[in-house]
Amino acid sequence: MALFGDVSYELTDTWELGAGMRYTDLQQQFHLTGTGTDDQVVTPRVSLTWRPTDGMMYFGIVSTGFRPGQYNGAIDYNIGLLEIIAEGLGGVSGIYTNWDGAEIPVSESIADLQTKMFFDGDEVVNYELGAKVTISDNIRLTGSVFYFDWTDTLLYSLCGAHCPQTPRLPYHRNSGDAYSKGIEASALVAVTENLSLQLGARYLEAEVDNAPAPNTKIPDATEWKWNASVTYAFPIVDGIEGDIRLDWMGQDESFSDANNVYRIPPRNVGNMRVTIRDANQNQWRLALFGKNLANDDSLMFEERSLAEAYQVYMQPRSYGVEFTYEM
Repeated sequence: MALFGDVSYELTDTWELGAGMRYTDLQQQFHLTGTGTDDQVVTPRVSLTWRPTDGMMYFGIVSTGFRPGQYNGAIDYNIGLLEIIAEGLGGVSGIYTNWDGAEIPVSESIADLQTKMFFDGDEVVNYELGAKVTISDNIRLTGSVFYFDWTDTLLYSLCGAHCPQTPRLPYHRNSGDAYSKGIEASALVAVTENLSLQLGARYLEAEVDNAPAPNTKIPDATEWKWNASVTYAFPIVDGIEGDIRLDWMGQDESFSDANNVYRIPPRNVGNMRVTIRDANQNQWRLALFGKNLANDDSLMFEERSLAEAYQVYMQPRSYGVEFTYEM
């Protein structure tokens, strides 16, 4: 159950103060465990906006959020497997052979997995300063700087030696404090009445403070991301118009694990979309789209162990047709 609301107050003709709050009462019961969580959390938000002239807005925001604790059901499942193994060995004091050939006491593995079965929630405070500026009828700019301050960050880790069948089983754990800070900017330029360009970029530094190694980067947090698009609109017949849009998106390298072992290389992808629509009310739209036009097969995710490897690559080139009709 949640209760939330926002209020704004005009301090002057150009300054506006905003405030909001969300109260969350969240209760969870985990099946067959006899345990659960009970959270009552207040997450406030405050903003200050300055509009010195038409087409210019500057803002500052401080906001908060949380994620609740949970239950690693796959870990519980592996404990059940170990209990079955123990029955065949005459008790938890028995020795079993795990996925990589190591001989481990069942009791040792059960004790290790029991510490991983539950995890606490995490909280974050976000600080952001930004601007939206219209330079002319043809140019609009946006940008912001931000800082996220995490407490008890939730990260995926791998089960390891004490999972009887696979070390690659992911589970959530609290990884200490973390932060992410960065800057992002975008520009929209109307080159002509029919042709427009959009450019954007973001720089991010995101690290876990209390990680296995110093300055460990948060998984999937790339330092650089960029995008560009060009759109050309044109009339077809009376009452029907169309446009062609080309998109290009790219990003820097990242890591797919909390220990920063598995490096994901940089990648770029280009997409295209051709749309015809009802020019009067935009009631219907017919689009032909193509994704990953260069058929890039870049690696997107990787996990490895002594026993096995798991890799995910970009979806290959694809095409499709989409029709939308709004009553």
